[in-house]
Amino acid sequence: MTTMLGVLLRVYLVLGFALEVQTFVRLYVLSTPIAALTPSLSDPALDNVPAFRRLYAVYCISLGLLRLAAAVDIKNKGLLAALAIVHVVEAAFSIAEVLVFQHVPPQALLDEPHLKTTGFLALLVAQALLFAYGYMTASTIKSKMHEW
Repeated sequence: MTTMLGVLLRVYLVLGFALEVQTFVRLYVLSTPIAALTPSLSDPALDNVPAFRRLYAVYCISLGLLRLAAAVDIKNKGLLAALAIVHVVEAAFSIAEVLVFQHVPPQALLDEPHLKTTGFLALLVAQALLFAYGYMTASTIKSKMHEW
């Protein structure tokens, strides 16, 4: 089971790396609107702030590289801890963005117009839990997983 968790986590991290690189290219090179990339940041005014777009692009590529590093060294508790912390902060920020700045009441998140945002927020929370679980079981993964 733990070996399977390590393999699944590694595959997930590699796919996450590819997604972050794709997001970086779409944001920085192709000038895709931020709202098309991140449902929780639906304010079109953010696209008019070049510094925000650059910072978000740097965040995406940095997170992608962190995911790749963790995929290469899946037994490294420090990388898994960093991913868990980053995703907890990202989930908290995104939830606050939706509930506070977009003024979406919590009960409205289950309505059809907000289902995409709700799914995105659920994914962020699930990622944070996955990396926290990976961190807690990293020593078990390390003892049972064979090198590829």
